[in-house]
Amino acid sequence: MRDYLNVDWLRANHTMVHYFGLGFIQLKLDDMERMHFYIPGLEPTVPMEDVHNHRYNFTSRILKGTLTQYLYTVRQDVVGHHELEDVTCAEGETPYQHPGVYWVTQDSSHTYAAGSSYFISHAQFHKVKPRGLCITLLDRSLHRKDRAQVARSIGTQPVCPFGKKIPEPELWEHIAEALR
Repeated sequence: MRDYLNVDWLRANHTMVHYFGLGFIQLKLDDMERMHFYIPGLEPTVPMEDVHNHRYNFTSRILKGTLTQYLYTVRQDVVGHHELEDVTCAEGETPYQHPGVYWVTQDSSHTYAAGSSYFISHAQFHKVKPRGLCITLLDRSLHRKDRAQVARSIGTQPVCPFGKKIPEPELWEHIAEALR
């Protein structure tokens, strides 16, 4: 049986742990299942999460805390203030810049508390914001496309979410504290 809120079980059953510059620790349990630990005081390396989609569909279950998700539409048929890039998390990969200017509108926001979950399609643009300490469990599908897309305000520079490295022992200290 999986014991997602037990640090000893997580240590024994993970495949990778690293700091993700959007403000969370990502713990990969296997190819499809991962946990995100949003820790107050563990600041993101980006000023604000960009509107983005993913290479896969996923269901996210809130195990602890509260998280708000914002859903967006990205359109090119209306003049806007954003540019669109296809990105990958592989180091050394160059983003593909889509020509043109894009209009980004927020469609809705949804707040989820411990015990709730949501599904998101690989094509849906979104961003999330935790409220204090939050732990989520993601169950993702196989890749539906090679690259995700990011819509960022024109003139802003992309920031690699893997630029800041935190030593693994320190990550585990944060995880253990979050689970207490």
